[in-house]
Amino acid sequence: MSKTGRFIRRPQSFTMVSTTALLDFNLSTKAKGLYSIIQAYLMIPDFVLYKSFLAKKVPEGERAFESMWKELKEKGYLKQYKIKDPNNSRFTYQYELLEVPDTTTPGTILIDSNGEVVEPGEQQKEETKVNNDDINNIKEQIKDNIDYEAIKEQEGERLDNIVDIMADVITSTAPTTKVNGVAMATELVKQRFLTLDSDNICYVTYCIDNIKEPIKNMRSYLITSLYNAPSTMCAYWENKARQNL
Repeated sequence: MSKTGRFIRRPQSFTMVSTTALLDFNLSTKAKGLYSIIQAYLMIPDFVLYKSFLAKKVPEGERAFESMWKELKEKGYLKQYKIKDPNNSRFTYQYELLEVPDTTTPGTILIDSNGEVVEPGEQQKEETKVNNDDINNIKEQIKDNIDYEAIKEQEGERLDNIVDIMADVITSTAPTTKVNGVAMATELVKQRFLTLDSDNICYVTYCIDNIKEPIKNMRSYLITSLYNAPSTMCAYWENKARQNL
């Protein structure tokens, strides 16, 4: 038998990986690769693995990583435990890599504040309730940050629309959010939105009031304007002041 194409043996320094996953021809090669990488990190003593760490190790980029991650969940090899904090309405997440796929339970398993698994039929009700709590809490935080009561009369109803959009982005689970027409990591957009103050909001509404062309997509325009506000506001007002000299 020809020896061409064979792998050269090497000293043992390896990770044990489930042959069930590797020989599952319903699982893409990329997903198998991510499965193997996760298993390799899990075998490192005293190493705590996080999803965010893994995402940075995939050279194909965040979108490709999310696609592989989703496939492992859908095929039953990866379970996500969404655990409600008993002290507030927030969640923590834990992940489990399985040697044998489990397609009898959802890819995301909700754990209530008592530490009990919420049955699949009840998950949507529970998540809707908790998500509403999350959004309301975020809205209150935004209102504090922007001194809502002080500018409410000046800005009118649109201020509530701005708060709603900001809260929607901050509570989003999407990996990316479009800013300036470019997909940016949602986490970066969230962080920026949580730093906005009343000056930033008033600057954005002033710009809207002085745009001559119609805005085709107000939501997209606001997300971009709010994100850019801290870095463009001062330069804008300085330029405005020079024009008035």
